Amino acid sequence: MDLTIIPQTEVIKTENDELLVQNRELRRMLLLLQENVDLRTNLEKLHSNPEEIQRHMTKLRLDEEDEDSDAKQTRPPKNSRMDGGHMDQTEGTTQHGSPGTGTEKSKEIGVHSPQNSKQLHLMQQIIGEIAFQLDRRILTFIFPDQTRLYGVSVANIPQKIIEAATDPATGNVDEKKRTSMTHRYDEMMKTLKQYGYDMAIHPTFSENMVNAYGIMKQHPPPDSTEMHSLCDPENLKKIAYCAVPSSDLENVLILLKCLCKLSKRDGKPLFRL
Repeated sequence: MDLTIIPQTEVIKTENDELLVQNRELRRMLLLLQENVDLRTNLEKLHSNPEEIQRHMTKLRLDEEDEDSDAKQTRPPKNSRMDGGHMDQTEGTTQHGSPGTGTEKSKEIGVHSPQNSKQLHLMQQIIGEIAFQLDRRILTFIFPDQTRLYGVSVANIPQKIIEAATDPATGNVDEKKRTSMTHRYDEMMKTLKQYGYDMAIHPTFSENMVNAYGIMKQHPPPDSTEMHSLCDPENLKKIAYCAVPSSDLENVLILLKCLCKLSKRDGKPLFRL
């Protein structure tokens, strides 16, 4: 018995060490991405107002002190749960527990989650961005002629198809237009279903991700190293493992897989600006 257990233990230890190294590399990439965005914003402010320079330098020192303090305060005690961290990740969000279900309060964030709350917040915004980008791709495929999609969601597509095909002046339905949109809708759902997408679950789940985590406020330049790293499916998968509760992980990975497949099909980047 001992001879079979020891090799397995060594394999698990080796895999865990590799994951820790990958996690450190991922945190470094996210820090560089955030620093790039912050630097551009601050440079624009300083350029327009030289008096901001002194205040900016003071703020940087204070931020560094706060970051060190946050790292100590947010480190959970043994056997504690981290899910309360969802509470202040986005503006207006007071929900605890799993954003996907809104019912369980004690699901842990990924095993290799970052200690720094700012890193976690950025990772979770990327998760919200994945959900947002997938919904956007679905809607623009079904409603290619609509430049504005306010009030349209994946969950209410059938209703919106009828509205889009109806002449507001006469109330008459353009059957050719309705049939065309319905055909695209059925085609899209058939495609996504192959990758685990469930219309009874994922439209609402995707909306919950966006509401709970928000989306990225800024994107790196399209051809930059940061953007290429951000659009790497393997990097995004690592972010998902770090940033979401275990109860949401499977569904987040389904959204990511669907987004990757649609991106490959239309030949456009994962994150379309």
